[in-house]
Amino acid sequence: MLEKILETGKYKAKPIHPDMRVQVYKQALSIDPGCDYALKALGDLYLDRNDLKNALDMFFELVQKQQDNKEALEKINQIVGQTFKQAFMHHKNQQIDEAEPGYRSILKVYPSHPDALHMLGLIEFDRKNYNDALSLIKKSLEVVPEINLQWLLNYGRVLRKTNNPEKALNIFQNALSMDPQSSVAKENIGDIYYELGNYRKALDVYDKILSVCGNKPQIGVMYIKTQKAIAQQEGAGSLMKWISENDRETGPVKQEETETK
Repeated sequence: MLEKILETGKYKAKPIHPDMRVQVYKQALSIDPGCDYALKALGDLYLDRNDLKNALDMFFELVQKQQDNKEALEKINQIVGQTFKQAFMHHKNQQIDEAEPGYRSILKVYPSHPDALHMLGLIEFDRKNYNDALSLIKKSLEVVPEINLQWLLNYGRVLRKTNNPEKALNIFQNALSMDPQSSVAKENIGDIYYELGNYRKALDVYDKILSVCGNKPQIGVMYIKTQKAIAQQEGAGSLMKWISENDRETGPVKQEETETK
């Protein structure tokens, strides 16, 4: 039965019958899910039709059975490259629902594919799934051969969103050591200092940014806001000091008054 079905597929191997060939090999796989010939033939058919996801699934199953199948491995690498390119273009055009399946199909075959991990992490970040984004982006940095500046900045951003300001600060400082002119790193460092209540350091960062590029309204706003925070902080400190000193001076008087009464 299986042999007859496969022979039917071979007989209709010409391009004029692609749909029928797909159905024939699907029928063969329904009888024998591990049929090497059907997996390869169906993978090639899907690839010819630019159905990258299904083509990748077929060749991946084939390699699971035949790990030394160099032809199938080459096809997988070819499809992975095409899939990433296609997914990235969708992502670039802000079509994240179209981009996501491509990244995930790559990770099914190569779970440590750094680019797919990182880009999928950015999708989760845009969806405000910050913990998932953190896991994916962190893993991408662990497996990538060489860390680039933008990936480091993305990691810092997701750390801030997951309430890890100290770790984020360290990452942005590392990014700044890679590129001392990085305005994104500088602005985030200033903002984190502000959030941590280290207003003097925040003010110093904002001042340096404005001295280089004065046309940054948001930084100007933060500069003024930080000045006010310093004034309040130091004013409150002076008031507490006065209260403390005043208590020491008047305390005994209040005690004497109480004893007299």
